[in-house]
Amino acid sequence: MAPLEELQQLWQHQPLAEMNLRRTWDALDRFGRRQHVINALKIVLIAFETWFCFTRLGVSKLTVCGQALFVAGAINIVFRDWRNQLGLARADFSAPSIHFVNETLARLDDPNAGLRKRLWRNLLVIVCGLNLVSYSRPSASAPLLRALVHLGLSIMLFAAAAIGAHLHAQRCRLEYRPIRKQLVAMKAALEGKRS
Repeated sequence: MAPLEELQQLWQHQPLAEMNLRRTWDALDRFGRRQHVINALKIVLIAFETWFCFTRLGVSKLTVCGQALFVAGAINIVFRDWRNQLGLARADFSAPSIHFVNETLARLDDPNAGLRKRLWRNLLVIVCGLNLVSYSRPSASAPLLRALVHLGLSIMLFAAAAIGAHLHAQRCRLEYRPIRKQLVAMKAALEGKRS
């Protein structure tokens, strides 16, 4: 038997102490539904911002290019975050192993791990897009002043993203608390079976 198949069989046939997995599944199901609503609202906000931009500023090459960059960056962030969250919500706890539980606990401890890699790159795309949209509007201010305002607002967006990532991690930790509690109990039961 191949090592992978052997590990798979060991994992699937590992007995579990008397545990109520139903509570863990229910908590994950509620979490998944909540994430669908939150992320759907984020997409609605992106669509509203796009509609607002085109109705307020009109359609020009800079506006379209800037909005395309904004939408691409924002949708990329939302979908990556959504996929990361749903990966946890769809985890199969029917035959857990200690390795599986440890990996899931690690994902719960750092909810921004999957998002962090690409967040700043996508945010840079969003900021560039918003700056293009802003530059598409005629302005009576001096070019240097206008550039300084754009730079200041861009820095504020990056600072807001850092604060938002921190708040996102805190919110996830609060939402993950019941699931984490179940996993810690599951881990203790699995370790008790091993000894």
